[in-house]
Amino acid sequence: MNPPIAAAPAALRASHLGAGTRAMVTAIEGGECVVERLASLGLVPGTRFRVVRGGSPIAVAVGETRLALGRDWSDALVVVSE
Repeated sequence: MNPPIAAAPAALRASHLGAGTRAMVTAIEGGECVVERLASLGLVPGTRFRVVRGGSPIAVAVGETRLALGRDWSDALVVVSE
C-alpha cells in the first residue's frame, strides 16, 4: 500500500495575503516590464517574504527591506503561504 500523498500548497496572489503571513514567490505573471521591475526589487521565484500590511498597497518585508506594492504588482506575484 502506498503512503498518502500530501497535497501541494495552493498557489494564490500576493494581493490576497493578510498581515503577518509568510510566503514564497513561485512565479511572476505579467509582461517583461513587470517581471523585470519585480526582479529589480528582489522579488523572484524562490524569494521568501513576510506581509507587513495587507490591502492595497500591500507592504512586504524581504529580509531587512520593506516594499509597498500596488494591486497590479501584487497581483502579478504568484505565491504559496508558509
